[in-house]
Amino acid sequence: IVAGNTEGGGEEDFCIIKMGSDCDYGEATVLPNSGNDYIVPPGGEIWNTDRSVKAHVIVPNGVVLEIRGASITNKVTIRFADSKEAYNYKERSVIGITVQKGGRLVVTNAILTGFDCDGTPKMWDGINAEGNPSLAQTNTNQGFASFYYSDILNARQGIVTAAVWCGQ
Repeated sequence: IVAGNTEGGGEEDFCIIKMGSDCDYGEATVLPNSGNDYIVPPGGEIWNTDRSVKAHVIVPNGVVLEIRGASITNKVTIRFADSKEAYNYKERSVIGITVQKGGRLVVTNAILTGFDCDGTPKMWDGINAEGNPSLAQTNTNQGFASFYYSDILNARQGIVTAAVWCGQ
């Protein structure tokens, strides 16, 4: 946005305001396969290489998403786009992981974080494990998320077990 004023003694007054992000979310390697969602296919997936995510990753009932680095000293990094920047306001959607009832997320030797845009770490929405607290803690009644030697960084919420996403 550029605004100017030519009134007065002939002097020009301008104001430049930048609206938007310089972050290139076009480099994302995990993109939606259903609306704004990336639904992990039946049979599950193993992510053992660095990835960039611009989608709401959903782990459905009976499916396992495993994010696995080679070792504690050789971790895989999964970077998530900032939902407040990657979509325009009216189309904004969660960018994070939802583990539905009966789904499993297993993260070992990994870093889950936001995109790094010219040295500026971006926020992402985090992880939501769905379930029902009044039912038995079984694989069919609850979404499960297990972490081993891994980090969640720059997330609006780390892991929650509520049906509400922070800031959406």
